[in-house]
Amino acid sequence: MIALLGGTVLGSPRAGAATRLSPPGSAGGASEFSFSGLSCLSATNCLAVGDYANASGASVPLSEEWNGSTWGSVSIHGPKYSGLDAISCPDASYCMAVGYARYGPLAETWNGTTWSRVKSPHPAGSQSSELLSVSCPTSSDCSAVGVYQNDSSTSLTLAEQWNGESWTLIASPNPSGVTGSELTGVSCAHGTAQCVAVGYSFGRKGNSHTLAESWNGAAWSLVASPNDSQGSENELLSVSCVSATDCTAVGDYTNLSADLVAVIETWNGTSWSLVPGAQPDGELVNIDCVRASMCMAVGFSSGTFTDRWNGKSWTVVPSPNQKGSSSSVLDGVSCAKRRSCDAVGYDTGKASDTTYTLAETWNGSAWSLVPSPNH
Repeated sequence: MIALLGGTVLGSPRAGAATRLSPPGSAGGASEFSFSGLSCLSATNCLAVGDYANASGASVPLSEEWNGSTWGSVSIHGPKYSGLDAISCPDASYCMAVGYARYGPLAETWNGTTWSRVKSPHPAGSQSSELLSVSCPTSSDCSAVGVYQNDSSTSLTLAEQWNGESWTLIASPNPSGVTGSELTGVSCAHGTAQCVAVGYSFGRKGNSHTLAESWNGAAWSLVASPNDSQGSENELLSVSCVSATDCTAVGDYTNLSADLVAVIETWNGTSWSLVPGAQPDGELVNIDCVRASMCMAVGFSSGTFTDRWNGKSWTVVPSPNQKGSSSSVLDGVSCAKRRSCDAVGYDTGKASDTTYTLAETWNGSAWSLVPSPNH
């Protein structure tokens, strides 16, 4: 359904959150820089991750740090053909980032100064696997989800748990009667042992359906989630929980005119519900809720796309695009407080083989572009 920089995906490729079930090929010397994940502890302390094409054209991890006024490059090393999709920072001296490597998931930890790679397992017999999202209530408690391909090339959900020392594979269910499924977003409520994960699965007719699961501290279980009745393709891409009984998920569906339409769903601790009212055309890729009365969701439509929740209603907020770019996508968002959010993603230049990092900041009333290095 979704692809970035040439990944192999379950369904039709289109821009959005990265899902690379096989490693990207050579970039052929093209300039490719992309942010995929972001975590902010304050208005002056954010860390973003993604990937870029190195001198030989192979993808490698990318990391940059925001100090409230400028973005700066942070040294990070990873294997050839690898990148990071998501990051979660429970405190200033600890972050966990996850993504993909050539033959399995990639995980890196940040101690406030440097990045270090930690081993992350992959299912026995899997052809490839990737962790797409991570949520860390504390430095010794992280949940990560994603997708792997088994030896029959079937895409299945992937879940892992971090205890502060090592990652462990956790069984995650797949809906019956589908041809493939994956988990694209996870959020764990602070102070509880509960997490929620979202994604999508494919039916035998090629259409897709939303997918949701819940974690009770011991096991993942499937939870019914609605689909828009007008949509032939439904997917949830990201979720954010302010408590165990208050989560919001975003994604999109394809309507009868084959247009992408944003979708928003809410979780009350027992069931999922579609947010009533027509949503605008476009895809919402990521969401962050700092409280019950403040969520910010980002993605793309004809360019960057942001949607804000004020506790009563959702409102599309204008967001800028780089001058001269052919397309712009916001893949990650993080809000340190109600009036302070940052978002990251990528721009595509007029030449189709070039992409550049994109960063924007929200001051409570408007978004503005912020330069970010590409080197």
